Amino acid sequence: MPSMLKSGINQPGELYDAIVHYYRGQIAVGDSADVVVTGYQDFVPAAAGARQVLVEVGKAKGGARQNDGRIAQLFDCTLYGVISKSSAGAALQAMNLASALACHLPDNSFGWSASAVKSPEDIELAESFLIGASKQHNGFEAWQVSWTQQLNLGAPQYEDDPPVTGIWLAMNPADSTDESEYSEVTGQCLTDSLPT
Repeated sequence: MPSMLKSGINQPGELYDAIVHYYRGQIAVGDSADVVVTGYQDFVPAAAGARQVLVEVGKAKGGARQNDGRIAQLFDCTLYGVISKSSAGAALQAMNLASALACHLPDNSFGWSASAVKSPEDIELAESFLIGASKQHNGFEAWQVSWTQQLNLGAPQYEDDPPVTGIWLAMNPADSTDESEYSEVTGQCLTDSLPT
């Protein structure tokens, strides 16, 4: 059965879209339909809902070129669990929301193969900058989940090695480049070919 995972990612914005899509899907099938998932840049406190998840894909640094020739970039990603202070126990709700979000991160490449998007690393939960921040955020409690995710951008630059289709053996061949001196090793032939 062919893999349902995507083999390549071309732009970092694709990861942002995939994270938003993933968490919207998780919330839709869960018991928290009132939680709104949106981008961090779209957060307007005056128009905010009582419970929100904000997604941010921020600072990045370059990584090593991968074996297949792709260029790696390591992105800092953050989810903010934001709860209106009008909700009972808003601070604890924000912490619980952040914890629930973090439970989905280990081994999550958001729909890409591991050769394109690596699993999240350095997952951390903490009170968010929103706590004690400017007056516009006074009506909210927030916790954040931060991690680093490596993207190997573009298509592989090198072809894969051809698949190994068998084992061929020659005992002290006179000409190691002469294919006729080799015999295919199969089943019982393997044990018969080995020196005792």
